[in-house]
Amino acid sequence: MIGEEILDPGTKELVALAASVDGLCQPCFEYHSAKAKILGINEKEIREVIRISQTVRKRGAEFMDGFIEKTLSKLASQ
Repeated sequence: MIGEEILDPGTKELVALAASVDGLCQPCFEYHSAKAKILGINEKEIREVIRISQTVRKRGAEFMDGFIEKTLSKLASQ
């Protein structure tokens, strides 16, 4: 199992592209979006992966904001 290739190269590239969006890494995004195109992934697929990643990142930030407020409220009441 170790070293076994499970995901096809295109899927791996879409995962890397999503991670670059989530990680706010501009050079990573540039690299992985170009590589995805080379692998034959169309623009609609690329845009959908980007949209999903952006949504996850935004929701995570919203949840973190709520968590921060909740934690600070607990600390203030101690």
